[in-house]
Amino acid sequence: MPRKLTQEQMDYIKAHINDYPRKEVAKAAGVTAHTLYKYIAILGGTKIDNKLNEETIRKISDMYKTMTAREISELLDIPISTILRQVSKFALEHDEETKIRIRKERNKSLRNYWNKEKYASKGRKLHMQYKMEELRVMSGKPQETRLRIRKLSPKALNAKMYLRKSYNYFYSDGEPLVLCYDSETKRHPKEEYYTRKFGFKFVCA
Repeated sequence: MPRKLTQEQMDYIKAHINDYPRKEVAKAAGVTAHTLYKYIAILGGTKIDNKLNEETIRKISDMYKTMTAREISELLDIPISTILRQVSKFALEHDEETKIRIRKERNKSLRNYWNKEKYASKGRKLHMQYKMEELRVMSGKPQETRLRIRKLSPKALNAKMYLRKSYNYFYSDGEPLVLCYDSETKRHPKEEYYTRKFGFKFVCA
């Protein structure tokens, strides 16, 4: 079943059910051409095939030599399925130059598709590598790649500064996740919270 339309859309299609060009009717009704053709069939409108007189069939035959079915469909405002039926019925073929053009365009589209997939796959792999390296750094382990890993998130950095200023913890050089304490440190009662949330390690100096 085609998608459900509003009453206003239905009324417009009924009022213009046999108007042409179809694409303008579809645009005015706020639907796709495909949806419009579905409703035309349901509501008993004139099917586009009935409009294919000898002149139109001749045009399609002549145009198909140098154009694709989609290009003809857009130019004549005839469904692509109707064009393809005529192609099959009369065994129409493109000329050699058009065949070469279509082949080149298809190859270009395929290259663009695979390039997008390639870069998307590369991006996913790089993201996973970064996350793994980030975990290694957060765990105090050495990196396995040359990726530049941010040592601490902004929230973790703010928490670390808060603990140093408010509770007199102090840092350990080269170990961003370690917070040291001594007799002058007023230890936070919820150190475990910071360990779970940020991976901090509290070490007696």
